[in-house]
Amino acid sequence: MTNHAQHLKKPASPEQLQLLRRLASRRGVSFTPPTDSAHASRQIDALLARDLPSADESDREHREVREELSVGSGAVALVDDDELGGWGSTAHWR
Repeated sequence: MTNHAQHLKKPASPEQLQLLRRLASRRGVSFTPPTDSAHASRQIDALLARDLPSADESDREHREVREELSVGSGAVALVDDDELGGWGSTAHWR
């Protein structure tokens, strides 16, 4: 059963959700989905109050991610030569 206060809560609008995603992405942070429109507004205000990362910091983070994907845990998806047999269309897993 719902009470009067629950009927007053409006869900977050699509525009609020879009703005939240854009602000969080630009600031390099994540957010929890808002429970209602007022919660979304508070999260938007908090993200607007945060400083944008500097260009140097963003560049460094992008380099680190690329490096990690190329040699770190992202490299586990690479196939070693001893895992395949055959050539071209006749290649197969050993």
